[in-house]
Amino acid sequence: MDGDADWAASALFSPSKARIAQAQARDWGFVEAWLAKRYSGKRIPPFERNDETLEALLTLATLNEGADEQRVVVDRVEQAALFDFEKQRSGPSEDVYQALARFLDHRGDESLNALAQATLALNAPATATISDLAISSIDLQTEHFDLSQQQARLKDQVTALQREANRLRCLLREIDDDAFKAAAELPEQTVEWHKSSKHLKAKIGEYDDRLSASRAVGIPQPTVEQVAQQLEEFHAQQLRLATLEAELEAYQSLPTNAREARAILERSRDELRVLSQRRDRLFEGLVPSG
Repeated sequence: MDGDADWAASALFSPSKARIAQAQARDWGFVEAWLAKRYSGKRIPPFERNDETLEALLTLATLNEGADEQRVVVDRVEQAALFDFEKQRSGPSEDVYQALARFLDHRGDESLNALAQATLALNAPATATISDLAISSIDLQTEHFDLSQQQARLKDQVTALQREANRLRCLLREIDDDAFKAAAELPEQTVEWHKSSKHLKAKIGEYDDRLSASRAVGIPQPTVEQVAQQLEEFHAQQLRLATLEAELEAYQSLPTNAREARAILERSRDELRVLSQRRDRLFEGLVPSG
């Protein structure tokens, strides 16, 4: 009872488990009904109830029901054939058969019965010859071989289907675990991803429009005169750059501090003034006075 309560509680929270349990309950009901009919109302012996036992009993019950149906059909055919045979023997042919049977020994009687049974088994007409019976026998053996091959293939297919069904049942039990259930925040993430995808689609459309517009405008092609003018301007800028670099090179030795640089510049000016005065005196000494 506790197991039934646990099953009911889990079925309320897992529809897949409920469907599996419901299918198993139907299968167990079919098996129990078949066992009750086999035991003719007697108490069914206890046995272990699991998936393997259920599968084996279902296969056995299905095969047994099919065999019972085939046996009923065979009984009906035999009864109909016996009725037709009795009906045919009630005519004048019965007198011929009795007269012929009186002149046959034991071996001849066995041969006649074998011939009659072969004619009935092959469903041959009464006027069939030995050659006709031989041909019918070969055809029947060929058909029997074909049917036996089909039966073997069908058994292999049934075995493969049963194996695949067992694998799918195990897989269903595995994916019914909590590890395969969706996270609680998945709906919110899905909505957020949907919004982001819409925003990105709009941006893609905007960028496509901008790209199409830029392609429509095109790139201007300069003339030869414009290229020559830009080349002259480039050379002039190169000369200006060389001049500025030469002017800046004189200031490379100066410190980065403005006050220190100014002090060095004043000392350099004083030295320049002293050197200029010295140069002037030397120049005056070279010039004769009068």
